[in-house]
Amino acid sequence: MKKLIFITVMMMAVGCSDFIEENPENFISPSNFYITEADAEAAIIGVYDKLGTSTMYGHQGVWVMGDVTTDVASASPQATFFDLGFSNYTFDAANPVLDGFYQDAYMLINRANGVIDNIENADIEQSVKDAVIGQAKFLRALTYFNLVRIFGDLPLKLQETSSLEELKVSRDSESLIYNQIVTDLLDASANLPDITVDGGKATGYAAKALLGKVYLTIGQDNEAKTILSQIMGQFSLYENYSDVFDVDNKYTGTESIFEVQYSTPQELNQYPQFMSTRDLSSLSLFGGNAFGVFIARDELVSSFTEEDLRKDITIWENGALVGAEDIEFQEPGIIKYLNATIADGVSITQAGYNNVPVLRYSDVLLMFAEAETKLNGATSLAFDAINEVRSRGGLSDLSGLSNDDLLDAILEERKLEFAGEGHRWFDLKRNGKLTEELSEFGYAPNNIVFPIPQAVIDANDQITQNEGY
Repeated sequence: MKKLIFITVMMMAVGCSDFIEENPENFISPSNFYITEADAEAAIIGVYDKLGTSTMYGHQGVWVMGDVTTDVASASPQATFFDLGFSNYTFDAANPVLDGFYQDAYMLINRANGVIDNIENADIEQSVKDAVIGQAKFLRALTYFNLVRIFGDLPLKLQETSSLEELKVSRDSESLIYNQIVTDLLDASANLPDITVDGGKATGYAAKALLGKVYLTIGQDNEAKTILSQIMGQFSLYENYSDVFDVDNKYTGTESIFEVQYSTPQELNQYPQFMSTRDLSSLSLFGGNAFGVFIARDELVSSFTEEDLRKDITIWENGALVGAEDIEFQEPGIIKYLNATIADGVSITQAGYNNVPVLRYSDVLLMFAEAETKLNGATSLAFDAINEVRSRGGLSDLSGLSNDDLLDAILEERKLEFAGEGHRWFDLKRNGKLTEELSEFGYAPNNIVFPIPQAVIDANDQITQNEGY
């Protein structure tokens, strides 16, 4: 992905007006940067670029908060104190992973706001402007969605920050933030093409899929079913589960709806290393000891039945990885990205070229089943949707379940289908199951939101801390 270097020129007032003369045409500012279509493309790429940072969708970002806090994964004994805190809910406001995520999220939002605020200055077709704005609103909505689910009330910023004074803002309510997320996604879905050949960019279907998840989260099940219905049948599942994570299938498959792009050594994604198994014979396989910082919990491993074809793709337990026969691994590990990559003949050190899926069609199917069951009970529509996912995994169809049992089955199916993709904590929270499922790992009622980073509070006295931290 191309990098966008944002240049900010700050002019200092000096005592003598003729001390230095500056030609203002030499400065790059928001008003004169957005001139051509290439400028607009560079600006929106700068927003996408932030998604791939280590604390967003990289090795210590959304997936850590979404899976390492649950029965899916845990920090290994070799992990840092800060990583271990997610496994047993001992993290606090000083945790640098939370701080990094919070800071990078607002940097992305500010970049998106800059695009939305300034693109009207560009001398390009209105349809191009609308598409760029649609992408910026999708990315802003996705980021606020992650933030609000993790931290609760937050500052809602919809204009680019241009002064330090503008950073002194208080927290807005969750409901206000969710309203803005819905507005952004409705706008994005109306102005983006349903699909695109330009891999990695947001589409109308991506906006609709995310909107369906937002509606489910805020209890608007009818709206969720309606929007998800518009995606049903427009994609299809790969025949083989492993193909979802094949490095050669980035953007080319029929199952991917939106994914975070990694493509060059400069943008290497360490996600596959951190979430897989540890090389015990050499801790420098990737030039460091990142292998196996997080490992699969026994609770996840035992949840797979022997008939489930996803188990061997997701979990490493015995033997050597394809292409890595001489490496002694700690078990168990989540190797769905790593193994599929190596099996395709790609060097083990290139595993980080793989993309990270954010939305895929199996997610839509299971969200639709959830919305339908909550609205109308255990109908044939709900069973058809979950059984399509189960069938690809080699499992028999479900039938004859009560409404509550089907909802539990959908939640369990999501755990197995998306292990290591950062969905589990959010799924449990949406369904009111955090205490029931996670108390044994240290979860307490105040953990329904995470602590606001202390650095944020120190920098802004209008920000208050969440209760219990």
